[in-house]
Amino acid sequence: MSLDDAVLMRESKAQHEDAIPAEPGARPRVNLLAKDHQWGRIAAAWLRALFPDAVVHLGAVGMPLPEGLGRDPAASAGTCRRRHILLSFLSPWIVPQTVLDRFAVAINFHPGSREYPGTGCYNFALYEGAREYGCVAHHMLARVDRGRIIAERRFPMAEDETVESLQFKTLAVMLGLYSEILAMLAAGACLPILEQGWTRPPFRRRQLDALMRITADMPIGEVRRRLRATDYPGFLNAWIDRPDGRYHYGLREGPALAFRQDLFAIDPEERPTSAEGTKAPRPRDTAGA
Repeated sequence: MSLDDAVLMRESKAQHEDAIPAEPGARPRVNLLAKDHQWGRIAAAWLRALFPDAVVHLGAVGMPLPEGLGRDPAASAGTCRRRHILLSFLSPWIVPQTVLDRFAVAINFHPGSREYPGTGCYNFALYEGAREYGCVAHHMLARVDRGRIIAERRFPMAEDETVESLQFKTLAVMLGLYSEILAMLAAGACLPILEQGWTRPPFRRRQLDALMRITADMPIGEVRRRLRATDYPGFLNAWIDRPDGRYHYGLREGPALAFRQDLFAIDPEERPTSAEGTKAPRPRDTAGA
């Protein structure tokens, strides 16, 4: 269904019946929730390129949900609900149903394929030896990673995949999916619905905490699986309790690959080098230009 027919966006008959048709040609008001890091800032910049009046909220875990999210003082309550769109891209916030009800469309971008909803998606994919991974865009419900899936993008996992490498690949692919959804919204196009749904309930934090526990009687193969699945720089990783206290394996300084400060710091004046090690000429510097 189209953007203006938002029933599938909400999965609620009552909300659909209450929806007020938008004025023809009216532009939706888009709100973005994202973490305040380079991936979130790229998502914000891309959004504002297509929706200059977009409302962007960048934050960190532990910050309160932005006040007035989805409210437009210049519009009636019904029109506001009908025309507002919420996008969540690596958001640090969990949005309650009372706030979701203000939006006609609410879409979350989850950095895991449909087999890995919830917390620790990278970790459990590595632990279970998944051969493929990916990301999804799905409609938001108050219960995290439960809404219907709009689209999924998948890629093969490498034999030597790590949490760091998997995270970096996933976020890059997820930016591509995000740009596709933005283009659909800007064009007023129909949003698809993936026939396949989530394959299991979302993983919880307590399950990830349990995955990090090593015991003295564990087979060495199990220990290696857990170490591989939890090794990540800048965080306390897998641990074992010993007589002299708790010991954490693989403590490494951060940041992780996906969050290196130089990752997107590209000097526009710096040119790629050729195979001979010299600076490649600018197009205007070539002969006959």
